[in-house]
Amino acid sequence: HADDSMLIANGLISITSSYEGVEGLRVDITGGEVDIVSSDDGLNVAGGNDSSGGGGNDMFAVTQGARFIISGGTVHIDASGDGLNTNGSGYITGGEVTVAGPTSNGNGALDYNGEFVITGGTLIAVGSSGMPQAPSNGTTQPSIAGNLDSAQEANTTLTLIDASGKTLMTYTPNKAYQFVAFSSPELKAGETYTRAVNGTAVKEVTLSETVTTFSLDAAMGGGGGQRQRGQGQFGQDQPDNDQSGEEQATA
Repeated sequence: HADDSMLIANGLISITSSYEGVEGLRVDITGGEVDIVSSDDGLNVAGGNDSSGGGGNDMFAVTQGARFIISGGTVHIDASGDGLNTNGSGYITGGEVTVAGPTSNGNGALDYNGEFVITGGTLIAVGSSGMPQAPSNGTTQPSIAGNLDSAQEANTTLTLIDASGKTLMTYTPNKAYQFVAFSSPELKAGETYTRAVNGTAVKEVTLSETVTTFSLDAAMGGGGGQRQRGQGQFGQDQPDNDQSGEEQATA
């Protein structure tokens, strides 16, 4: 935890148990290996207490100066709350980021109030389907995000394959999931990719836009999703009292 700024530039950091794994008003990760296990948010960017507990404040307001930038290194997050969470904005310009997000529909693998822009690096993020958010406008690297037709059990392998048969992504989360987001410099606009579950092709998706979404509400495609709560309490070690909603299966 940092009240103001945190910089991770190198080394091996393993957080095996935490409420919120890495948090600060501004977080920069430029290198190293960071492995986070958290009972709430994995990476949390905020300023002061948010309004998740009430109080009449706008829980979706952007906190001035709040942002994270991941420009290098390897980051793996296993979060029971939001995976990448910012009351401001988030930017991925390099590095490798993997998020095994929440199973509760009251949280999301990606959760932001400002913008979430990807211009480089790789992102694989999975989680529950209740509050999905895709990368936002300003993203220049091809990205795919959406809800699968049904929730997948833990240890189900998700694969993305290009038209030549090359595997661009493979990930086996240790928990159930339905939302998935993927971004890589290997993706190309206009190309069609196959999603496979445990080696069986389930559906194709064509990159018609820089950020291509599927099975999401149209309002979520390029900006903030429709969320029902604020982010985790900044600097307060208290449990998350959100109640899990019913699993949402979308066509």
